[in-house]
Amino acid sequence: MVEQANPATGTEIAASAATTATDKGGAKDGAPSASGAGGSPTDKVGTLGEGGGGEDKAGAVPATWPTNWKDIMAGGDAKILQRLNKFDSPANVAKAYLAIQTKMSAGELLRAKPSGDEADPTYQQAIKEWRGQAGVPEKPEGYLEKMPDGLVIGEEDKPMVESFIKDMHGSDVPPAIVHKAIGWYYANQEAQAEQRHETDRANRAKNEDSLRAEWGTEYRANLNGIRGLFNTHGSPETLEALFTARLADGTPLGDDPRVLKFLVNVSKEINPSGIGFSAIEGKTATESIAKEKAGIEALMKDNRSSYWTDIGMQNRYRELLELEERHERRKAG
Repeated sequence: MVEQANPATGTEIAASAATTATDKGGAKDGAPSASGAGGSPTDKVGTLGEGGGGEDKAGAVPATWPTNWKDIMAGGDAKILQRLNKFDSPANVAKAYLAIQTKMSAGELLRAKPSGDEADPTYQQAIKEWRGQAGVPEKPEGYLEKMPDGLVIGEEDKPMVESFIKDMHGSDVPPAIVHKAIGWYYANQEAQAEQRHETDRANRAKNEDSLRAEWGTEYRANLNGIRGLFNTHGSPETLEALFTARLADGTPLGDDPRVLKFLVNVSKEINPSGIGFSAIEGKTATESIAKEKAGIEALMKDNRSSYWTDIGMQNRYRELLELEERHERRKAG
């Protein structure tokens, strides 16, 4: 990644060090320096080997640096002194300078983003060059031209992503960061989907165990009653839409015991037996049962032989009596 250069930590420090050393510690008006033969012992910054003297011996290095070397190099510049305080020796200052020079030569450092008037042609050219060095595309759509392998924008996500890259382009964000952000979004979405799936599976198993314990042998019949309710008065698609909708805590409606119990009660209100019964339009379940039963009882009274020779009618009458009894028990309970 291209780094933003800090101009005060490299060249300026080195230049300041060289200039300040000459101005503060060097000779004036042709006088010898502090390390030369003309200086007094107390003016010497350090010793140049055991022999002293004004000429450096081969391989000799200063044995000590003055404790105020940072002040000397800063030359009274508070900003340079603040940066020098990050280093514990002049040698490390030199190392930092060389490291910056190496990065600059390799093109790893990005110069500061230019500022100016958007209408100024000079600024327009400068910002264009800067964006080219930083890799920022000319238009927001350019972020999507070279996406990392495996990163594909879904159709449903395109409006959101388009808004995101437009905002990123306005801030001149490099493509690598934009791609990383989009990749994080999809990875996070996938992780959330997996977690939701596991949570749904665990909740479904727990709620099923609870309802089986409460409904006993009627568990399957109750669920079939719900399906029958929607097949008769709605549609399978309506049931699917209802059961896949989620509560505020993320639980699907189809896995919530409260919802299932409510729908079972509704289905039994409309069709107490759960099978073989359809309410008469405009009538309640009780009224429909009573009307059908009254019709059979009228036939039993007026034409008993017809009733007793019709096994199907006899079975239906017994079923209606059972439905009526069950319905009354449920109302009483």
